Amino acid sequence: MDLAFELKEKMRSEDRILVLETTGAQTSLIDTTQELHAIRGPMDNLWRLKYKHGIVPTPLKQGFTTFGRLLDYTTGYFKTRNIKIKEVVDVYPSGDR
Repeated sequence: MDLAFELKEKMRSEDRILVLETTGAQTSLIDTTQELHAIRGPMDNLWRLKYKHGIVPTPLKQGFTTFGRLLDYTTGYFKTRNIKIKEVVDVYPSGDR
């Protein structure tokens, strides 16, 4: 599955959920059942991460100019913690907002 191609073609909303999945045998300290949202700010157009419930780890508390950069950074961050981004879900599919 080519995630980058799918994002360019289908993702249109300013709120997307990153679905996380544990990859290794070790359990992670990060709760992968939490909804991790990537949200573009209305004033500054920067992408930021936010959990539905809870606090985002300090390295992820920053703004990204594009969703692709956010995805690249979070993929690397979670890879070192035996977690992968399984899929990206568009909160408002087809611009139904």
